Amino acid sequence: MLEKQVTEILTSLSSRDGEDFISSFLLSVARVIRSDHLFVASVDRGLTQAHSIAYIEGDHVAENFTYELENTPCADITANEVCYYNGNIQEQYPDDLLLVAMEIASYIGIPLTNSDGKVQGILVALYKSRIENLESVRSIFELFSSMISSEMERKLQKLKVDLNQSIFNALDEGVIITNAQRRILYANPSFLHSCGFPKEEVIGNEPGALLHSSTQSENFYQDMWQEVQEKGHWSGEILNRRKSGKLYSGWLKINKTRDEATGNTYYIGIYLDMQEILIAKKQIEKRENFDILTGIANRHWLAKELEKLLQSPEIESGHQSLGLIDVNLDNFRDLNAKQGYEVGDQILINTAQIIDNQLGENQFLTRVSGDEFIVLVTGTPTIDSLKTLAEKLLEDIRQPFQIDEKSIEVTASIGIAIAPENGKDVTNILAAVDRASRKAKKLGKNQIETI
Repeated sequence: MLEKQVTEILTSLSSRDGEDFISSFLLSVARVIRSDHLFVASVDRGLTQAHSIAYIEGDHVAENFTYELENTPCADITANEVCYYNGNIQEQYPDDLLLVAMEIASYIGIPLTNSDGKVQGILVALYKSRIENLESVRSIFELFSSMISSEMERKLQKLKVDLNQSIFNALDEGVIITNAQRRILYANPSFLHSCGFPKEEVIGNEPGALLHSSTQSENFYQDMWQEVQEKGHWSGEILNRRKSGKLYSGWLKINKTRDEATGNTYYIGIYLDMQEILIAKKQIEKRENFDILTGIANRHWLAKELEKLLQSPEIESGHQSLGLIDVNLDNFRDLNAKQGYEVGDQILINTAQIIDNQLGENQFLTRVSGDEFIVLVTGTPTIDSLKTLAEKLLEDIRQPFQIDEKSIEVTASIGIAIAPENGKDVTNILAAVDRASRKAKKLGKNQIETI
């Protein structure tokens, strides 16, 4: 299913000469994932504002817009993690007026980083109902995020290169273009890397002569090309041979196209290396559950773990409980702007290490947003035991950070909640501990509050 959707997007892109790449890409993706709104936005260095650079409403390109990131799910994406809510998004972000105006129920977004690993933008899809194909949407976002990021950076640097070639060169998938006689005219770097042949041995050669593995019959190839001629396209799994002689499997999509200006026929082959797909899936799984900056578990992992625990007989019967400690750094946005983002990142890393050093058995640390950490405590925690742990964390966090010969003081507002007393499902228990930490901030920060 995923391979089919990816090739559909790539095939659609190959026929959009002269159009803006990101808008064309979003149009193709919007049709595949069936989103109500889909946009790519750049974010300012302070991560306070987003400016859409391509926006698809329904099935057409719409006017770009600017909005503030505070109190929006997009602010969570800038922490360099995938963020999604399948239903009830407005309950999670009641102050996000854009969600209300658009009547949005579900949300998925991913950060777009530059070559230095810094977040430069976001890719977001909005739905007025639940996302039926959430796994496919997230996989498509993961697979294509680097391509969009590269294109954003290319525009910023104003590189004057041919648009179609720059797209193909940026793809992780192998792409070749042949003439009517099936002689290769173009091969992108991914294809060359996958097959192991140098460019000079590829250009002008026939794919069959170059990669033939002798494991699939001549009838297989005859049927393949007959379908291309009759239907204009073919897709399926194929076994090829690298220059080294090693066999490798992949998913090949062939499209027949005709240049209206010259009448010439060309074939576009898009090759998904199965090994690369497996690697990408593992990266998706890792990024899905762990924070890139600190290496600790993220909001998605916490939500899954809470859902499992809250449905356990021990919790439902009241024989066990679980506690949440929400550690929300005070004035971090101002500190980030004043000291610089590299220092800010190091503070987050140090904070994660400090908290983790205090944790023991049945205590798990997660980073749920830019400056917010939640400790999950299982077993039989009590409010008193959670307060004792929170006091240790607060005291350790107060100690000055020594970064680049700078002494930086940080404080935190800490909220405590316990389940099932303060919430019997994931949404309610997370909302409860969030209210507790917000209460601590409103009462002067640098303190601990319970729900």
